Amino acid sequence: MCIVGSMNNNPKYLAASLQSLNRMMKHSIRQTSTIQLEVNYQMTPARLSVIQFLIEVGASSLNAIALNRGVSAATMSRIVGSLIADGLILKANSKSDKRSKMFFASRKAIELFEQYNEIEMKKYYDVLSKLSDDDKNNIVQSINLLTKIYKEIN
Repeated sequence: MCIVGSMNNNPKYLAASLQSLNRMMKHSIRQTSTIQLEVNYQMTPARLSVIQFLIEVGASSLNAIALNRGVSAATMSRIVGSLIADGLILKANSKSDKRSKMFFASRKAIELFEQYNEIEMKKYYDVLSKLSDDDKNNIVQSINLLTKIYKEIN
């Protein structure tokens, strides 16, 4: 894993470090979601991102979900199908086109997502609360800069 040091501000090194950090965060999501959430649910980052999207946006078509998550409709169909089978996503006919289906997060999905968020927030809080004020301020500045970078990427 790349660790960014004050001596190495080469963009290629920084990009590799951001990529590595992104992988670590995805791994953290997998660990939290598969170990600490209800055993019956295998909540991969892909499944969590679909639930999060539906919670934030509301009812959406399969194509809209796939487009937002950057995957094919076929891949999203498989993910959504497994979430429906677990009772985490519900489907209904579109009001504008009865042939089209709309998907939305179930109450169970919302509760599970809230549980996941609480677990993640506690993990961060436990670590961050031990840091000095200077370190916390550095993290705030870094988050602001990373947010700007991610907006430019997307």
